[in-house]
Amino acid sequence: MYVYQYLISGVLSIFVSAYIVVKRPKTLALRFLLLFGLVVSSWGFATFLNKTAPNLTMATIFFKITILTSHLGFPFYLLTVLSIREKRNIKKLMLILIPAVIQLFIMSQNYFDNYEIFRTESGWSYRVVSFQPSIIVVSVIFLAYLVGIFIALLSLIRKTKYPLLRKKYTILLVSFTLFQAVGTTLTNALIALSLLDPNFRVGGILQFLTFLSIWYVLFLKEKNAPSSEVKEEDFLQVYSSFLTVFYNHVTNTQLGEEAFKFTEFINRSEIDDRVSFKRNKVIFKGDGLNIAELIRKNLKLFEEIPVDQEIVDHYLRVLNAADRSGLGWRLDIIVKENEEFLKKSDLIYGISGGRFLGKISEDKSLEDLDDIDACLKIYKRILLTIVNKIEAKDEFKEMLSKYYVAQGIKITDYGEVSIKRVKDYVQKIPEDQRLPLIIESFNSILSWVYGKILSNADEDIEE
Repeated sequence: MYVYQYLISGVLSIFVSAYIVVKRPKTLALRFLLLFGLVVSSWGFATFLNKTAPNLTMATIFFKITILTSHLGFPFYLLTVLSIREKRNIKKLMLILIPAVIQLFIMSQNYFDNYEIFRTESGWSYRVVSFQPSIIVVSVIFLAYLVGIFIALLSLIRKTKYPLLRKKYTILLVSFTLFQAVGTTLTNALIALSLLDPNFRVGGILQFLTFLSIWYVLFLKEKNAPSSEVKEEDFLQVYSSFLTVFYNHVTNTQLGEEAFKFTEFINRSEIDDRVSFKRNKVIFKGDGLNIAELIRKNLKLFEEIPVDQEIVDHYLRVLNAADRSGLGWRLDIIVKENEEFLKKSDLIYGISGGRFLGKISEDKSLEDLDDIDACLKIYKRILLTIVNKIEAKDEFKEMLSKYYVAQGIKITDYGEVSIKRVKDYVQKIPEDQRLPLIIESFNSILSWVYGKILSNADEDIEE
């Protein structure tokens, strides 16, 4: 019955890989983790078939697959860990696979002459019968990958200052050390050298525990850092609320790979000494702060760092707070300098209710979008210019909930509009009905909004 541990390990690896596929892995780290999961699942199934093979020929075939997959797993796991921390050139990362290719080449020669396969009471096993240069080279490369993973995980723990991520990487390091370095690698070596009973097989259990740890890490989250429940007016408080939104958005990603964008953002904005975490809350200190220069750096970074559009949407509160703080002509210059990005990101439509729209050149940022995306962004931009004029906020939210495609709209107390989830709703509609339904729904919503605005005697009707 013990051989079923390998089958169970393979199934769990498949489940983890399937979960990653369902989540549509967008980062290199998750894609490499997916490959690692597939390789380990292949190892589990091959080992099970090796142990239960009916004859020596079949046992030898599956033994070779077991060895091949066991040596391919570590390179992909190392690539996973290295891809978490920073933006890396995928071509340079691929260089890490060169030693693995060398291993495969050596194994295609007379490598397996170093092993003898024999039957035991608990299935087929193996032992090393010679130490040709081939087995020494392959073993050194294998150990180099093992040490590389250990160092890379240790480096992640030391470099992150976020408690959740430190906890995640510590779990990965401990599980890798116990279940892979000490567990699987050491026991397999002792069995191969005839220093341990060949019937003592726990590799499947150890791989199961490894992927159980990875599964736990993928689901491990923390409570969001609390943000103010009321709309703030002071610039420093508003900026703190934006950083809190940014932090909450990125720290709960599966491997925390997005969190380092937050670190890069505050470091390159030169505000790392102003940002601190107190009782799970982001604190921003603004003594002697040059607001204009801060915004200028932030906008440039949004163009360079691929952050989620929803994070950029929340930056509208910062721009409006800067305008209220009396930035005046300096904000005009910043808007002019970053006009193309502000148009592409839709932010310019929400700054002070769209007061800059008369000062910009023709907006061509929708030309390369498909009809659905362009249509949604048009309605988003219209809402950005008028949402702060709506007094009946609760009634407006209730109005949105009546229309299927509008249920995914997120509108904050700061007048920020996000349509990220709307696209998910639209995808569930038959393709030929999508555009007509979007237009019909949003036209009805806008008619209601304009009716409410015009009924308010305090509003400028011509505006």
